[in-house]
Formats: sequence, structure tokens, C-alpha cells
Amino acid sequence: MPAGLCWSALRLAALVALLGREKGKRRTIVAAAWLLALTIVLMVADFYVIYVPMVGMITPVGRAHMAEFAGYHRASMIANFADVALCAIAAALLCWPAPQQTARADS
Repeated sequence: MPAGLCWSALRLAALVALLGREKGKRRTIVAAAWLLALTIVLMVADFYVIYVPMVGMITPVGRAHMAEFAGYHRASMIANFADVALCAIAAALLCWPAPQQTARADS
């Protein structure tokens, strides 16, 4: 599937998700979407900058780890923790109950 079609599908899904929502809820959805987009960027960076070099350090299997392996492994753990934390924040934003509007009694 071409990348342009994927982006178009994502934009359409985002538009449908925002239709019919009140302004405060739309802000929450957009904020969560930005957090999830940041998470995807971080995952891609982790893959190319950390994971690919780490695989090169440990293949072939059984070879002794290079000295830099520990640093890459630590960076990978930090990036993965950040990914999970950002996803958790986005989930909390989306699941947090909206404040209840109190009805005023007109006397």
C-alpha cells in the first residue's frame, strides 16, 4: 500500500474521530494523537539508531559483546520506557472522565 494512501486513511480516521465531539473532548483527542505520533517517531528512531547497531554487535550468535553494547542497551531501555510512558499518558487522557456540568436551578 503506498504511503500516501496510508496517510490519507489516517487523516480520514482522525477526522471521523473528531466529528461530533465538543471542543474540550476534541482537544483531548488531538493531544493524545500528538503524544502517540511522538511515540511512533521515538520508536522509529530507536529502531534505526539503537536496535540496528545492537544487532550488528551480537551477530553472529555466541560472539562476545562489544564494549559499546551496554550503552546501546541502556539507551534502548530508556527509549522503550519513554514509549510506554507516552502511551500511558495518552491512554489516561482518553480515558479520564469529563467533568460533570452542574445544572443551575432557575428560581
